[in-house]
Amino acid sequence: MPPQAVPYVTMLDRAFQEGGSACAVRTLEKPTGIRVDRHLFVDFRGFEELVEAGGRRDRGAPARTH
Repeated sequence: MPPQAVPYVTMLDRAFQEGGSACAVRTLEKPTGIRVDRHLFVDFRGFEELVEAGGRRDRGAPARTH
């Protein structure tokens, strides 16, 4: 992560901790002018379940695309 990104990550993390995902979205939208229509929050457990649902592949193994 570039060093200049650290303050923004900290700001978003704090907003999320204090007000949830909606607060983090507002914190991103206000200074950037970028409108976030939809967002998805996935904690580590949810990420793990997504990976399991998608099936596992060994790292570096090319995916077949035929």
